[in-house]
Amino acid sequence: MKKRLAVVKTSGIVGLVFWAFMAAGARAEDAPSADAAKKKTREAISIEKDKPPTWRERWAKRRQEKRDYRVHFTEGFLAQEDGDYKKAIRSYERAIKYNPSCASAFLYRGYCQYRLGEVGDAILSYQTAIQMQPELKMAYYHLGVALHSQRRMEDARAQIEKLKGMDEALATDLAQVLEGGSERPGNGGKQ
Repeated sequence: MKKRLAVVKTSGIVGLVFWAFMAAGARAEDAPSADAAKKKTREAISIEKDKPPTWRERWAKRRQEKRDYRVHFTEGFLAQEDGDYKKAIRSYERAIKYNPSCASAFLYRGYCQYRLGEVGDAILSYQTAIQMQPELKMAYYHLGVALHSQRRMEDARAQIEKLKGMDEALATDLAQVLEGGSERPGNGGKQ
């Protein structure tokens, strides 16, 4: 009897294994030691982990991922900071997939596309960001830079006018870019 109590007190799982052992008709003297019970429990748990997920588990995981688009956005931002623009674009696209109304994901995806030379795609990304969030001033700035690189000067100058009402300094920076200055004058081009 003492052995049974000692085993049950060691841990809840060990106690369950002991009682399962006893329910099978074994004698208390044949009960597994605490270490043996833990080993059998770990084996049972690892067998459970090796089983493929059920459709309900897969569905629950997908639901969780949809809620957490921010993880993909953050991965994209970190990849962008490291200069891995292709990886960043993939991450931003996943963020967009899970939250199609995230204007910042479109903005940053456009920035990465521009850096890779995909200027047409970048322009579309910037325009989408502006449609979703008209007060996103960096989208106007980067759209102006991208339009300038395609020699669409009138469209690029129109971005200056839109920026003047939002951020005069950013409008001035964009005007300097369009006049032939560097792509990132002042603080305007900072992400």
